[in-house]
Amino acid sequence: MKATLVPDTITPLSVKQVALAFRSAYETVCGKTPSNACLALLVAQSALETGRWKSIHCNNFGNVKASPDYYGYYCQFRCNEVINGKVVWFDPPHPQCNFRAFQNVEVGALDHIRFLAQRKRYARAWEVAQTGMPLAFVEALKRAGYFTADAGPYARAVTSLWKEYLPLMETLREADTEPAPPLSEEPDHEAARQSLNWAALDRFVNNEYERITSEPHEDG
Repeated sequence: MKATLVPDTITPLSVKQVALAFRSAYETVCGKTPSNACLALLVAQSALETGRWKSIHCNNFGNVKASPDYYGYYCQFRCNEVINGKVVWFDPPHPQCNFRAFQNVEVGALDHIRFLAQRKRYARAWEVAQTGMPLAFVEALKRAGYFTADAGPYARAVTSLWKEYLPLMETLREADTEPAPPLSEEPDHEAARQSLNWAALDRFVNNEYERITSEPHEDG
């Protein structure tokens, strides 16, 4: 492993903090401001991946793994993958538990946007993201192997979150600022690991699915 292992830390954020960080990162990477629909979509997908940023680890907005060739920092935490239709859990130090880690919100957001925008593997997904169409975006991510979960529920949850966040994107202003909660110099990493309630996160996802399956929805 070429990256440096750091302690796993939960770094919770608000939707406004994420939206501002993503918008700034998008402008840095793409040289322009994202549309409201595109920004809402990127924020929505990150919200689903991290339980509305209540379970975000080390400012990793997309639960992106750290490959053996990855340079920088990485952390380890318990996770699962859907393999051959079955949920399989992994515990550190298994390589499946290696995730990218970032020292602050800005660096994490920039890496996340670059990861999607500059990799050939996700070229189609990034192209679709510009249109702000949730179902097509999730379908493209699934085809590119971004996630292993069932695409149907994942897409419906992202669509629901996109609809929820779009009004906020439309009112977001450059003057809006909300500092990230400061991290202590010596955070209690054990307490942070215990605070990750996987059952609660599963309930959140299931609630999102149940809420939107009772409503008509469309692609974007």
